[in-house]
Amino acid sequence: MKKYNLYYICSVLLLVLLLKQHPSKAQQAFSNYGNSDCDEDIDIANGYRCNGETSCQSYLTFRFNASYYSAATIGSLLGVDASVIAEINDITKFQPIPTEPKNRIPIIIPVSCSCSGQYYQQRSYYRVQSESETYFTIAKIYQGLTTCRAMMHQNPYKDKTLRMGVDVIIPLRCACPTPNQTASGFKYLLTYTIINGDNLSAIAGSFGADIQSILDANKGINENSIPDFATLLVPLKRPINNVIVNLDADNSKNKWANRWWIWLIIVTVGGIIIALLCFFYHSKWKKQKAEEERKKKQNILVMELGEENTNRVVGTYGYMSLEYAMNGVVSIKIDVFSFGVLLLEIISGKKNNSRYHSEYPLNLIGYAWQLWNEGKGLELTDLAILDESCIPSEVLRCIHVGLLCVQDQATDRPTMVDVVSFLANETIQLSTPKQPAFFINTITKELDALENKSKNYSINNVTISKLDAR
Repeated sequence: MKKYNLYYICSVLLLVLLLKQHPSKAQQAFSNYGNSDCDEDIDIANGYRCNGETSCQSYLTFRFNASYYSAATIGSLLGVDASVIAEINDITKFQPIPTEPKNRIPIIIPVSCSCSGQYYQQRSYYRVQSESETYFTIAKIYQGLTTCRAMMHQNPYKDKTLRMGVDVIIPLRCACPTPNQTASGFKYLLTYTIINGDNLSAIAGSFGADIQSILDANKGINENSIPDFATLLVPLKRPINNVIVNLDADNSKNKWANRWWIWLIIVTVGGIIIALLCFFYHSKWKKQKAEEERKKKQNILVMELGEENTNRVVGTYGYMSLEYAMNGVVSIKIDVFSFGVLLLEIISGKKNNSRYHSEYPLNLIGYAWQLWNEGKGLELTDLAILDESCIPSEVLRCIHVGLLCVQDQATDRPTMVDVVSFLANETIQLSTPKQPAFFINTITKELDALENKSKNYSINNVTISKLDAR
C-alpha cells in the first residue's frame, strides 16, 4: 500500500514540476558571437535547429541602408515579394524609407520558413558583384540574417573562388514554434537583428511580447552583453499588423498558388467526370445484377415447377400447346405457347382456329409459318394496322417472336422473361424459329379419310341410296 502511495506522490510532484516550466523555454541556443565571424565553427552559426513544425510563416527584420532603401530593393536582396513587404509595412513598393536616425525602425519581412536538413532557413540568392567580395562582406550586407559559416556550409565555393557573377546560396535565419510554444498560443517567431542601443524591454514592447518569453526562447542569452547583428527570436501570438501572408520560397509556386481559380476549375471538372463515370458503371452494375437475379429466379421457378402430367386438360384448343393438349404435360412453356398464338392473332387480325389456305386447311400458326419461310411475313399483317405509323421491322420482329413461342418442342421455346426482353430490346439477336405445332389442321386428315371412304361405295362413281325406317 505504501509503495503505491509513494508512486502517486512522485507522479504528482513530477507533473507539478512540468507545469511550472515555461512552455517556450529552450527554443534555440543564443550566440554571443558576431554572426559574421568566419572562423568560429559553432553549431548556432549554421542556423536555428529544426525542433518544431517543418514549415511555417515567420518574420525577419532588416534595416535600410544606402543600397537597400525600399521594399523593392530589400525584397530583391532577401528573395521576398516586394508587394508583401510593402503591405505589411504600410508603404509602397518603390517608396524610399526615411533615413533620419529617429525613423530607423526595422522593416518587417514575412517569409516562409522551412526545415532544410537540421536547420530552419529561408533560402535566398546573392550574385557576387565584384572580385573583392567574400563570405564575410556578404554576411555584413545581410545584417546578421545569415552567417559566414552557414554560407560556407551550403556553397561549394571558397573565398578565393568567389568570382563576379557567381550566385551564392544565402540561408536566412528563421525558426518555427515548438509544440510547447504552440500549445501556449505562440504562432509565429520573429528573427530580430540587434543593433547598438537595443534592449530587451524595448524590443518586447515594439512587438507586443513579454520579456520572459524572449528570454526562454533564446537559451543562454545575456541581457547585459548582446553583440551587434546578433539575432534574437521573439515569440508572437498574433500576426504583425494582422497581415497573414501565404508565402513560398519558389516564386513560380506563388504564381500558380495565386491562380486559385484555375485549380478550382480543374478540380470541379475532374469531380464531374469522376461522378459521371461512377454513375455509368453503377448503372451498368445494377443492370447486370438485375439480369443475374432474373436468371436466378427463372432457374428456381423451373426447378420448382419442372414438368408434370395431368389427366384433366382444361383450355381452348388452338391456344393450348401440343404436349399439354395431347399428353397433359404441364410446364412453364404452355403459357409461352398461348402468348405466341395471341401475338400472331393481334398482328393478323385473325383467329387461330380458321382456315387460311385454298389447297390445305392451314390454321393461323401454319399459315404464318409458311409465309415466314417464303419471306412474305408482312403479308400476315392486318390491313387495318398498315399505315404510315407502322414500322415493318417491328412487325416482323413481333412475328418472329410469336413463331419462337409456338415451336413444337417446349424446350425450344423461350421463357416469358426472355420474350419481354426480345420485345423491349431490339438489339438482342433472335434465333431461327423451328416448325410450330399444329402446322396442318386436323380437318385435313378428316377430309382425306372421307375421300378414301367414298371410293369404296361404287367403282363407277354411282351412289346407292338405302332407305331405313325410322
